[in-house]
Amino acid sequence: MNRIKMAYNWIGPRGPLPNIEIPNILNLADASIGSSLQSNRIWIEGVWNIFKNYFELSPTTSLKDSDTFIYPLTLQWRVTFDAYFTIGDGILEYAHVGEDLLHKIKHGNGYILIDHSPEAFVYDKHLHVLHSYFASYGIPLYKILYLTGCMNVDDVYDNYARRYSVPDDKNRRVKLISYPCSIDSASGEIANLTSEPEYDVTTIPNKLFLSWNRRHKAHRNMLALLFNTNNLLDRSYFSMSREEPEFPDRKFEDIFETYWLEAFNLTNGDVMDLVNKLPLVVDGKTAINEMIKINQSSSENFYKDSLVSIITETNFLENEISMTEKSIKPVKEKHPFIMVGVKGTLKAYHSLGYKTLSDFWSEDYDNIEHGWARLREIIRVCNEIAQWDSAKILDFKQRVKSIVDHNFQIAQAGISSPVSANIIKHVTS
Repeated sequence: MNRIKMAYNWIGPRGPLPNIEIPNILNLADASIGSSLQSNRIWIEGVWNIFKNYFELSPTTSLKDSDTFIYPLTLQWRVTFDAYFTIGDGILEYAHVGEDLLHKIKHGNGYILIDHSPEAFVYDKHLHVLHSYFASYGIPLYKILYLTGCMNVDDVYDNYARRYSVPDDKNRRVKLISYPCSIDSASGEIANLTSEPEYDVTTIPNKLFLSWNRRHKAHRNMLALLFNTNNLLDRSYFSMSREEPEFPDRKFEDIFETYWLEAFNLTNGDVMDLVNKLPLVVDGKTAINEMIKINQSSSENFYKDSLVSIITETNFLENEISMTEKSIKPVKEKHPFIMVGVKGTLKAYHSLGYKTLSDFWSEDYDNIEHGWARLREIIRVCNEIAQWDSAKILDFKQRVKSIVDHNFQIAQAGISSPVSANIIKHVTS
């Protein structure tokens, strides 16, 4: 049986170009920088590079009416979502999809794959425009596959369908597929490591916690505030800027709402006490953009010299679980972690094969609906760890080693295979 085809408008000698682009001087300039007989620079489409082992590459012009194929369209997360799905001036128009290809998608065995997997963009507004845009073309919604970084996408979509009376019929719904590509990309970095880190079970680290924080988010700022009022900052490597890096006019204290503080019996005075300590510096240079990268070796010592990572994921107060490279960096460094994320994030970890730390502290926080109640329980766990003596810490390190070793192996394997299987199952059924 022939493999399902992945179709592209333009295919060069080293691979396809994104379907939303045509060859132009910028493509050629990018590909030619540093050209030589040994050059390995390549302008290649990301979706194909990830899933090429599972599909057959095909130019759109050679597709037959009987072919089963996928036509991938990759979105850039910094472009406004609505701009891609403006009726009459959206992504199909921009990709110059011809009538013949459109006919094969509408009436044949063609499928459109929308890749927006770096982020968990499945809010109501995103689902609204996906439905309306493709319906305007008369494309059956089951012909649309949407890759998203959202890990609880089935629950999110079912909730949306109930509220907006979307029929409980798979043929009349977009196929949403969880694919946290940032984690898969990080897995590629981990798989290419020349050596595997060794988890030290004999040394008591100088700090208990490590938490990288670059962009200001409500949950990150509140975590910093609670670490300060619970006397945990001095026992942590904790980064936090005074100004929002991307919005320098917005200060740390500007993000707080009064009722947030009241939820923890805190005051504006508590906020200003922390503000007077900002920025919180971890690396001596506050080069957090570099330090958080999965392939950055200069941050290794901070993992070795701390006991537990506090991961502050992108989403927290929302319903959509986002898992990015933030979730995998401690795994790469063989570091135990506590997750400051959406309800169910640890469950999402388990679905990918990872083990978490319920043997050592309560992970009931993962089941708490309300965000600030969830954060309160996380702080309680941190305070519990802060009471550990040297013997308890060494016992923890001895027992947790098998878990961090297991997670490292899972990270090396990546997740493109099960995601491809999900795509193929939908297309062939």
